[in-house]
Amino acid sequence: MRDVLLGAVAMVVLATSLSLAQVQLFGPKLALLTPYRAPVRVKEVEVATALELSARGEAIFVDARESERYEAGHIPGAVSLSPDDGPKAAALLPYGQLLVVYCDGPECGAAARLAEVLSMERPGYAVVLSDGWPAWLEAGGPTLP
Repeated sequence: MRDVLLGAVAMVVLATSLSLAQVQLFGPKLALLTPYRAPVRVKEVEVATALELSARGEAIFVDARESERYEAGHIPGAVSLSPDDGPKAAALLPYGQLLVVYCDGPECGAAARLAEVLSMERPGYAVVLSDGWPAWLEAGGPTLP
């Protein structure tokens, strides 16, 4: 009986030690303990709609391209953010406004990734500009250098 009890205590000590080591190595969030978040499906808006939103001041534009590309030219009033900014990106933007996220076109996934991050913090407020910056330029939308 004593051997069984000592074996059980040894198992508990070993399991606790392994758990603490995993937290030290991989951080406090264990995959099994984090809440599940379903993939966010972000809507797209056509450039004509985005131009109307811009003219009426009804949206904040978010440029998901690299900062060098933003500095070379962007939609007036656009904020430059990266998908790598994560949830803190949403804290930089005012609440209650539609966020139109864009990058360098359909082959660029940065806008969709950033819009997904923003949608987790503000469901329903982030959309992606279809065909992105190239479509905006082609439609003759206003730009700033």
